Amino acid sequence: MPYTIEALPKAKRGGTGRKKVYDFTNYFDGNVHVFTRGSKEEVKAGDKDYSSKDISFSQLIRTAAESAGYVATVITVEDGVAMQVEPLTDEIRQARAERAAKRKATMEANAESNGDEAVATATEDDESLVLDTEEDGAEGEDDEDEDW
Repeated sequence: MPYTIEALPKAKRGGTGRKKVYDFTNYFDGNVHVFTRGSKEEVKAGDKDYSSKDISFSQLIRTAAESAGYVATVITVEDGVAMQVEPLTDEIRQARAERAAKRKATMEANAESNGDEAVATATEDDESLVLDTEEDGAEGEDDEDEDW
């Protein structure tokens, strides 16, 4: 169970957050760069660039680019990931905001339409929630009670 303290203690690693493992700054030049995937041993030896999953490394690139004021396009290729950056412009920011607003509106519309199909109700007996999804009000396929 968590407990409360007066202030955050000093980080054990001597700073805040983790040390950067990759410095992508040299690759934010607009050219296409391919980072090759390999084993941890190959990365330690300098033969390959990374050993994590492609999706994780791609997100690391996108986050670093965004922090530096760029937008990264990252594509998985046969032996790793290819990336290219461009400056994060006002047009790109506006397009992102429009996509986010559209996603939000779609999610809200979906939630509204799903509200008719499933209604959560509290039972008077034990105050647990029961999800009614069938028109006849049946609580499930069988009448067995389960302990959760």
